[in-house]
Amino acid sequence: MTERAFEHIIIIMFENQYRSYVLQNPYMQSLARQGIELTQYYGVMHPSQTNYIASIAGELCNMSDDEPPP
Repeated sequence: MTERAFEHIIIIMFENQYRSYVLQNPYMQSLARQGIELTQYYGVMHPSQTNYIASIAGELCNMSDDEPPP
């Protein structure tokens, strides 16, 4: 049996939240104290729906707005 590279994968999405607001959360504060601040992570594009699609599909799937797909 091969050893796993990761025990867990965590997906964090700060839906339109400023860093100062996110850091009010005790769990996020504890991560920041450990040096895990996630300062270089950004959405794929604006608006929001494109980021959710890309996070699941790994691509934009020809979406560029928040309208329902045709």
